[in-house]
Amino acid sequence: MSLIAAGMTHPGRVRPHNEDALVCEPQRGLIAVIDGMGGEAAGEVAAAIAREQILSCGSPREALAAANIAIVSRAEANPAERGMGCVATAAHLSGRHLTLAHVGDTRAYLISAAGLEQLTRDHTVVAELREQQGMTESQARALPNQHRVTRDLGGQLRDGTDWIDSGEVELQPDDLLLLCSDGLHDLVRDGELSRILGAARSHRQEPEVVVRELVELALSRGGHDNITVVVARFTAPPAPTSRPVREPAPAPKPRRSGGPRVLLALVLAALAFVGGRLSVSPPTPPVPLAPVSSPVGWRVAAGQTMTLSGAEIQSPSVVVSVELAAGAQLVISDSTLVLDAMIVRGPPDASVRIVDSALSMRGNAPQVEGPTLTVEETAGAPEETP
Repeated sequence: MSLIAAGMTHPGRVRPHNEDALVCEPQRGLIAVIDGMGGEAAGEVAAAIAREQILSCGSPREALAAANIAIVSRAEANPAERGMGCVATAAHLSGRHLTLAHVGDTRAYLISAAGLEQLTRDHTVVAELREQQGMTESQARALPNQHRVTRDLGGQLRDGTDWIDSGEVELQPDDLLLLCSDGLHDLVRDGELSRILGAARSHRQEPEVVVRELVELALSRGGHDNITVVVARFTAPPAPTSRPVREPAPAPKPRRSGGPRVLLALVLAALAFVGGRLSVSPPTPPVPLAPVSSPVGWRVAAGQTMTLSGAEIQSPSVVVSVELAAGAQLVISDSTLVLDAMIVRGPPDASVRIVDSALSMRGNAPQVEGPTLTVEETAGAPEETP
């Protein structure tokens, strides 16, 4: 696998300074987006320090840990720069494997044959409240302190690297990766990103064309913050024109070990294409979803919460089965689901919460066997829906 990438950072239309930075070195398989905090020169300094560490360290996770130490040390030695910090998402490609490290509210998205997938989780007060309380997107956006982060680089010294989210993704040719600051994802929502990146993948658009389109779209909507975007396409080397006859190759391995079955991938693809989001807490990614007995199934471990938010899934021939362990919760919010059936099983202390959603399971609500069911402001699916 190789990498073709392009990046752009723009101050936006409101702020006089650009505190963002980026790394775009496809020949090294290395890309990153960094959003500085602290005002004027201090935020720029923190972002520059993080960029230097990402360029010099082989591991994105180790790079972010080193950046945190370097920013704290610099601030302690320079009182005028105290309070500076940054958030960052960094990725490194080795073969087919993409390694990610993430702190804060910059984001990484993957667009593949299965649709759009957000690979990172925002470390913000609002994101955590939304997951804990099962809020819809519109409810969460009404909360104060939208950009108050709960983790950053430079805020405090930390031991080890466990506080840095990290994960690995196995890639296929023509997959696209988007890294961006909140200056983009505040103004261009997941549904729009899914359409733009899906079209770019299908038409094999050059990354610089996609970058320019996304930045211009954010600017057209006010550009209230610095905007930084990196888009990368993953390509395979061309096949040789001739080769000796060999024994048939073994069947290809699944894209991700322990990954979902084909029907589950199709449902998630439909979810991602319309901008819905599936998440599981505790938040440390990636959290595998193990298939259970039905054609499509999820299992939620004890004490965890699975949230399906902003989805529109129309798969009237699919049965979805959800198995909840003790204390687990399933939250469906701001979604429209058209399925053959949804069956949820679990102990009495598990729960199902349905908020602002339209559901059609052969004209019935989900079949809940055991867990407590709570329905809030929910109506049946529109009559014209198949």
